[in-house]
Amino acid sequence: MMAGDESRPWLRRNRWWLPLVPLGMVVMLAGSAYRTQTFWWESGLHREAASASAGRYAQVSQEFEDALGPTRRTFAVRVASLVEVDQIPVKFETETRDVPEGVDAYRVSLGFRADPDQDLNGCKVMLLDARGHRYGGDDTDPLGQIYRCVPEETPGPRSPLLKGDRRGVVDPATERPGEWVTHTVVLVPDSVTPRKVWISFFPPDYVSLTLPR
Repeated sequence: MMAGDESRPWLRRNRWWLPLVPLGMVVMLAGSAYRTQTFWWESGLHREAASASAGRYAQVSQEFEDALGPTRRTFAVRVASLVEVDQIPVKFETETRDVPEGVDAYRVSLGFRADPDQDLNGCKVMLLDARGHRYGGDDTDPLGQIYRCVPEETPGPRSPLLKGDRRGVVDPATERPGEWVTHTVVLVPDSVTPRKVWISFFPPDYVSLTLPR
C-alpha cells in the first residue's frame, strides 16, 4: 500500500477537528498574552494615582484589597525637603556610616496628612531622574528603613491579616497625629540629579511629586 493511502484513514478520522486547530492556537496564544499582560500590569508601576507640583500636597484616594475585602486609603502628601547628606543609616544598627564612593545620598522628607484610622504602613519611596530612571523603592530597604511613610513611634493601624480582624484599630495611647513628617535616605549614582519623588504601596499605583528645580 502506498504511503499516501495509509494517511487517508487518519485524515478521515480527524477531519472534523483539524479545522479547529488554528482556532485553538489563537485561543491559547490569547490566553498566554492575557496572563503576560496581567503579570506585567500587577508587577510594575504604571498608573499615576495622584500628583503634585513642587511644595504642594497631592490628594490621594486609592482603592485596594485586604483580608476583609475591598477598601480605600485616603491621605495627602508633599515633599517637605530634599537634602543631600554625607551619612547613611546602617541596617539593624543605630549608627551611621559614610556614603560609599560613587553615589550620593539624599534624605527625602515627606509631609503627610491623614486620619488616624488610615493604614499607611508599607510604602516605598523612590527618586527619579529626568529620564525617568528610578532609585530606591526596594521591597526590603538595604539601609534598614522600615517606617518610610508613618512615624516610627505611632505608625497607626495595619491592614488586617485574618477574617476576624478589624480595620483601623489602634491603641488610643499611641494614636497617630493628623500631620507628620517622615525621612527616608535614598542612594543614587553621583551623576544623577533627582527630579521627582514617587511613593507606592502596591503596584500598579504610584503618587508622583515634582521636586523644585
